[in-house]
Amino acid sequence: MFKRFTLTISLALGLALNAQSDQLLTGGKSGAYYNDIGPKVHAVLNGALFRYPLQVGKGSVGNFNAIAENPFIVALGQADVFALMNTEMPGKVISIPTGVRECLFAVTNNSGIAGEREGDGWGNMMSLASRMRVALPGEGSGSSKTFQFIQSINEKLGRVKNIKHFDSTDEAINAVAFDQADIAFFVQMPDTRNALFKKIKEKDLQWIGVGDRSMLRQEVGGNKVYAIDTVPVEETWGGFGTPETLTTTCTQVFVMTGDPQRVDVDDKEMLKDQVSLLQESQKAFEPDADWYVNMVGKIRTVSVSASESLLQAVDAAAEAVNNSLN
Repeated sequence: MFKRFTLTISLALGLALNAQSDQLLTGGKSGAYYNDIGPKVHAVLNGALFRYPLQVGKGSVGNFNAIAENPFIVALGQADVFALMNTEMPGKVISIPTGVRECLFAVTNNSGIAGEREGDGWGNMMSLASRMRVALPGEGSGSSKTFQFIQSINEKLGRVKNIKHFDSTDEAINAVAFDQADIAFFVQMPDTRNALFKKIKEKDLQWIGVGDRSMLRQEVGGNKVYAIDTVPVEETWGGFGTPETLTTTCTQVFVMTGDPQRVDVDDKEMLKDQVSLLQESQKAFEPDADWYVNMVGKIRTVSVSASESLLQAVDAAAEAVNNSLN
């Protein structure tokens, strides 16, 4: 077990030298990775003399790649993007869950795609995949990599070919509103104060819960990649009224760093200490900001039986569309 108070002088000197090249990569300066989760990780590292500067990140993919180059870097990223990158570069990076959730969303302006009940929309998408026009944020974004990962594990959604990337999630949603795409897909914390949620309501777009059996089977490093939650998708004025909710899959934010077993690690003991520290401290990574506490208080974990009902609805919708097309 890693003991902060047993650090030797030589270890402390080594850390001071490494700090010139090692860093903690988060996300953009306006986001929760940089402002809320990153500082929590930074405090844990700094308390053990891993004095890595907190830096603007390069996205989940860029952060993973940075660790592949320098195993001592610590970075944040989505669990599903980690799973995708780990298949491409196994044995380079390890991950530790933070408990922070980001959720998968899809919106449409086509009521025929959305269906009448939760589960219909994703099932319809699976069967109509080859005909779908899908709008995604930038090609290197976490949302786009999430969709790529889903396509790699879901043969039906792998048939989606008509994909267009936009500069932002906002523009991808506009594409659906202006009938330039059938679906906009994105990954977002379910914080309804975000302007995206207001925009979707103003444009009268319909929500589609994301999730199927192939997704829920995915694991990486002993951790589930996805779980089903019910989250609010509408802000209420002054806290009054009942907000609209959506049952969808969510993925965790991971803390990532290098695997001590890598052959290119020049100080395996130091990296092992870093990994042990992060693993033992993972319950300390969730933000305590008011907005986050308020958001988490509105999320509801779905029971096993309710999850199965949703998955059955997805399967039934997909089968019904397939039968109508045959």
